[in-house]
Amino acid sequence: MEEEQPTKKRSRIRRIVTFPYRRIQKLLAKRRAAKAEQQQQQSTTAATELVNGEREGDSKAIPISLQTAEEDTTASSVVEISISDGTETHEEAETESTLEVTESTLEVTEPVDQVNGFSATSSSSEALEEETETETSDADTTAETAAETSASDDNNDNIKKWATAAPSVDLTGDWELLITDEFKREYDDYLRLLDQPAFVRSVALSIVGLTTEETIQKDGGRNLFIRGRNVRGVWERTLSSTGDTEESYIITTADNEQVQAESWWEDAGTKHRSWLRGVSNYGGGSFESLRYLETAPNKDTTEPPRKVLVCESTFHPDDTTREKAHVTWRFQRKQP
Repeated sequence: MEEEQPTKKRSRIRRIVTFPYRRIQKLLAKRRAAKAEQQQQQSTTAATELVNGEREGDSKAIPISLQTAEEDTTASSVVEISISDGTETHEEAETESTLEVTESTLEVTEPVDQVNGFSATSSSSEALEEETETETSDADTTAETAAETSASDDNNDNIKKWATAAPSVDLTGDWELLITDEFKREYDDYLRLLDQPAFVRSVALSIVGLTTEETIQKDGGRNLFIRGRNVRGVWERTLSSTGDTEESYIITTADNEQVQAESWWEDAGTKHRSWLRGVSNYGGGSFESLRYLETAPNKDTTEPPRKVLVCESTFHPDDTTREKAHVTWRFQRKQP
C-alpha cells in the first residue's frame, strides 16, 4: 500500500497593519516587476524557483492580514508574505523572504488603535501620503535645526571681526535694568533652560530689578571693562578684543570658574560680541554675549530719543540635544 504523502497546510493569521502609502506603492511596483519577469521567462517553474529557492517545497506561503482584538471585523492592509522555513539552515543570509502586495488585497479602512508601532491613519491613501510627507518635513526641520546649532561657531568665522569700535560708538555708562513683563517671561524661560528649579527662578525674578551694570570702553574699544552688580554680589571683568585672530585669554566667571574668553567688534565696529568657553556649570557649555546701543523714545516726548544698552545673552550647551537658553537685557542710563 502506498503511503499517503503528508499535505502541506496553509495557515492564516489575521492582524491589522497600516503601511505608509509610499511603501505600498513601492511594493506594488516590485510586484509588477516580478510579474513582467515571469512573463518574459514564460516559465512558472523558473519563476517559482527564483522566489522560493532552487528546490520546490522548501517554503510555505503564509498569507497574513493584520487585525486587532478590538477591531475583529475591521480589515486594514492585507499582505501575503512568503517566508522560507527550510530545515537545513535558518541563517538570514541564506533565507529568502518575499513580500507580496496586490491591488486586490489592499483594503485601507480606519484602524483606530496603534498596532505594532504603526499609528492609526485616515481612511484614504491621500491622508497616508500627507502623514508621510509631514513626518519627512519634521525630520528635515529637525536636521536643519541640529545643523544650525552645531554650526553656530562656524557662523562667527564668516563675520568680519574688528579689534576696535567705530569712532561714533561708546558703550561707556552707568546703567540700570529696564523691567517689562516680556523680559520677565523671557528671563524665567532662560533660567529654566539652565536647569534652575522653580523656587530659584521665583526668587531671581523678584530681585532681578536690582541689577545694574557699569561699562567703561577704553583704547578705542580694544578693552571693555564691565562691573555687574546684583544681590549675589559684584562681578568685574575686562573683555579684550582679539579681533580676527584665534587668540583667547583666561577670565573668571560670576560662578568663580576659570574659562577661555575671546571678543571682537562686528557690524563695522558697532556691536561687541564675546564668548566664554569651557563653562562646567549648567551642564557644561559656553556663554555668548552681544552688546550694542539702540535708540528708544523718551517718556517725555519733548526730550530727544535716549540710548539704551542692549545685551543679548545666550548659553550654548555642550549637549546639542538641549535647547539653547537666551535672554535680552536692556539697560537705560541711571538718572542723576
